[in-house]
Amino acid sequence: MEARAPLIYFILGTPGSGRREIVADLALNGLAAGDKAVLLMPESGTSSASLIPVSNWTWSEGAIEADVPAGATHVFMLADPAVSPVDQVEALVAWLPASGAKVGRIFTVVDCTFGHAHPDLFGWFEACVHFSDVVFFTNRSGVPGSWLADFEKHFRKQFYPCLFEKPVDGEVSNPALVLEAQALRVSPAFEDDFELPGVEIEFEVEDEDEGDEDIVEEEPPQEDRYFARNRGGGNRVIMVPDIAPFLPSSG
Repeated sequence: MEARAPLIYFILGTPGSGRREIVADLALNGLAAGDKAVLLMPESGTSSASLIPVSNWTWSEGAIEADVPAGATHVFMLADPAVSPVDQVEALVAWLPASGAKVGRIFTVVDCTFGHAHPDLFGWFEACVHFSDVVFFTNRSGVPGSWLADFEKHFRKQFYPCLFEKPVDGEVSNPALVLEAQALRVSPAFEDDFELPGVEIEFEVEDEDEGDEDIVEEEPPQEDRYFARNRGGGNRVIMVPDIAPFLPSSG
């Protein structure tokens, strides 16, 4: 029996948002017998006690350098909060084919206290949610309910299919449902026919002498609007706020 490809769960969010607590809950309560979870942390992150094995990944010159630990079936990979989420997701798309793994889901953990305190950074969260299958709202105490309702309403009005979850003490309501590897994201970045910008695609064209009825027009590859750059490969067309100056020094 052929071994199944490990599933990568890429987790966007800020330090102190509770990402590791959610990972622990999913690993302990959402996996089947025989599954093995591993946590991959960016080298820039701080280490702490973990209930599952921990390894590191490296951000190097715009690329992800990481090895999928042997025997892992579910790899929870924490994004680096100080690096653009768009750059990291784009790099994840490029890294996956050689990794031997495939994407399970993309998560965003929204620290409501942080988001409420920094309204100018909403564009950063908006970019994260664009790529996400599940959005978790954490650190909700003291945050006006209207802020949380408006945040969620912004995406529901655009018919985002992602799940919105409100963990209690780091525990989600249905871990197995959260881990189900079904795409619920707006982004087409992990679809089979997706191609990164700058990759040339060759289309087969039938001989015109064979008749128009024999010509099969192939659909162009899907594109992700957040990956688009200005002419000449310059800045992104959609600029995402840099949250690094607002992040705590550790956590």
